Amino acid sequence: MGKTYPRVVELLRREFEDKGVTKYLFCKKTGINPTSVERYLHGISEPSQVSLEKLATYFETSVAWLRGDDEDKCWLSEEESRELVEDILLRTFRQENPRKKGESEAEYEKRVAALGEEKKVFWSNIYEEAVRMRRAKKASES
Repeated sequence: MGKTYPRVVELLRREFEDKGVTKYLFCKKTGINPTSVERYLHGISEPSQVSLEKLATYFETSVAWLRGDDEDKCWLSEEESRELVEDILLRTFRQENPRKKGESEAEYEKRVAALGEEKKVFWSNIYEEAVRMRRAKKASES
């Protein structure tokens, strides 16, 4: 049994955590077994071809892109990509900077928000440069 493709894991996390879709509804819409969805979400099981096709249909992308074989398929708008980068950065920040002893939840959230804004500006600039470089590369290949 292989590991779940990283793109599948990230799409599922966004669907459940960010968009608030329930696993029950997701399973009902896709026809994928709830146990399989849990295993994909935790990165411990490789989806079958049938499941990949169902996921590709649901997320409006290709099986090749889900596997990582198709790097050119852009499944997110630039705004969604920026939001994804910001979400990942904030999640990473929270992991690296846990709540201090005696710090209230409100104080912690305020600290996260302040540092998060600084990082958003920094990473937004990096993202913008990456987009410009990718466009320039595509233009030169044409």
